[in-house]
Amino acid sequence: MTKRTKILISLILVSLILRIFLSFQVYSGDLNNHMAWASQILNRGAQNAYYQEYPGVMMPTYPPVSLLNFISSEWLYRQTISSANYLNKSFSLFPSKIIWAMEDSDFRPAFYKILNIVCDIGIGLLIFKITRSNLMSGLFLLNPAVWYLSTLWGQIDYVPIFFILLAYTYTSHLSFVLALLTKQTTIVFTPIFLLLSFKKIGFKKTLLGLLLQVSIFIILYSIFTANPVTTYLDRLNTGSGSIWINDNAFNPWVFVSQMRKIPDTQYRLVSIIIFAFIVITILNKYIKNINLKNAYWSSFLISAAAFFIMTRMHERYFAPALPFLLLLSYKNKKILSVYILASIIHLLNLYHWWWYPNLPQLFLMMSKTSSLYFLSSIFTLLFIYMTYVYIKKPVI
Repeated sequence: MTKRTKILISLILVSLILRIFLSFQVYSGDLNNHMAWASQILNRGAQNAYYQEYPGVMMPTYPPVSLLNFISSEWLYRQTISSANYLNKSFSLFPSKIIWAMEDSDFRPAFYKILNIVCDIGIGLLIFKITRSNLMSGLFLLNPAVWYLSTLWGQIDYVPIFFILLAYTYTSHLSFVLALLTKQTTIVFTPIFLLLSFKKIGFKKTLLGLLLQVSIFIILYSIFTANPVTTYLDRLNTGSGSIWINDNAFNPWVFVSQMRKIPDTQYRLVSIIIFAFIVITILNKYIKNINLKNAYWSSFLISAAAFFIMTRMHERYFAPALPFLLLLSYKNKKILSVYILASIIHLLNLYHWWWYPNLPQLFLMMSKTSSLYFLSSIFTLLFIYMTYVYIKKPVI
């Protein structure tokens, strides 16, 4: 075993232990939705799951792969509780303190973080495969902004990105449709992947890949609804349910909303037009030289553009851009500096309004409008800088 492999294994183990420990500490309120959906579907059945009434929470907004993830997590939790109770009653030597620990309010949500942890590690391994660098892998796996979101909050934003990176690396249509069926927002990566697929495996295999995607799409959606396409489009339109100009994202809309809940009625169309123009500009350059490096550039810029340009953005919506930014920073110290600074601001954005852990001085500093303006400005300038670098980069 080489020294590099030993370092990678150690890095994976440290990352895994850290995440397992943190997964039992706290969780985001959104997991209450996930737990309610999974529990009711297990109790009542999966058909028409998207249009059932779920007391106290909203209807499911995530596609089938995420629902299956939540259901599996709930099932595993129930089996664990059942097995522990059986052992506790059957064997006097079984430590009852384990049962008490399982009654903690953070125990159940930890099961909903298992796939997050697996995909975090998976992204770290893919970054190593692409760069052959333990440093690059570590800069993702040990990045506080990453585990804060996936392991403390329990949000699934990095799960579809694992599938996207896997799809790019192996030109896998199976992996790409799993991304689409994990979170609807990954639809922005579709033209990037399809162009890459045409370039790497040709028209015929790409067409077969699309047929595979459609088949899996229909099969998985059919578990939960009789109208797969209608349901997908309906939930795509619903999104997170936000109608605000800004939903706690450190982006230029902060200067309009000042983080107040203001409907985006007057601004939504403008944001869509600007975003569409940026996407067309990026794809226009990408199509001139389709390769993995430019796929990373396009993926970063398009996902980041959505965060900085579109209304209704949550703080966590920058997360999908982060792994691509890291890949672009390989052997580029300037972009590595952008990655580190962007990670810090992203982490502060995640902390804002959640305030965990309780850090009074940081709370006071970030409660000031001037701080929000400053952080949002720096964050946006980083995006503008990266866009400028890509647009000016020679087509090679």
